[in-house]
Formats: sequence, structure tokens, C-alpha cells
Amino acid sequence: MTGAPCELTGAGGALALSGVITPDSVLALRRDGDARIRQGEGLLELDLAGVTGASSVLLSLLLCWQRLAAAQQRPLRYCNAPDDLVALAALGGVDHCLAGLQPDSTPEPAPDTASHPAAPHPAAG
Repeated sequence: MTGAPCELTGAGGALALSGVITPDSVLALRRDGDARIRQGEGLLELDLAGVTGASSVLLSLLLCWQRLAAAQQRPLRYCNAPDDLVALAALGGVDHCLAGLQPDSTPEPAPDTASHPAAPHPAAG
């Protein structure tokens, strides 16, 4: 896979991952991310908008960072994940492990019963 080299940028609670993550680049990238997770406190948001191409290597990296953040008691949320990465995570059954990658699970609002009263039960009457 060709494309822009991978890069982790940002500081504090806002990081961005970009480029193509390959087996050759993932170890250095993981070390850098691990250090940044350990250095900070509070919510860490990692923007994935610049990531090119979904792969098991990338998915593994994100799972490692999620596990480390949990061990550090630091919430980690991914945002702007490309659709192919979301689909790969769902296919692998790990989307629920990566905060921000799962589809929006906001429940639908309850129906408005005030404007649509329930019909009386046939036996009541």
C-alpha cells in the first residue's frame, strides 16, 4: 500500500493520526502513541480523519492504545474514523472495544403518547 507516511501529531488531549500505517511503521508509531498516552491526563481524543486505508495492522494499533489508555485510567475516544476502518472493526467484532468507532447507538425517542392516546382495550367497555 502506498500513500503518505504515517504520522502522529498533536499534544495534550487532542492527537491526530494520518497516513498509511504499515507493518514497517507501526512499532515506532506505537511507541510514540504509548508515550503520549502515558504523559497526559483526562480525555484523549484521537482524530483518524487523515488515515489512509484500513488494515488489521491499524486496527491492532488502535486496540493496543485503547488497552493502554484503560490501564492508565485515561478515557480514549477515536473520532472521524474512515468508513472502511469502521467496517473492518465491525467485521472483526471489535468495534465495541474502540470508543467512537461503533455506530451511533442513541436510542430513538419514545413516541409522544399525549398527542396519540392509546386506543381503549376492546374488553374495557
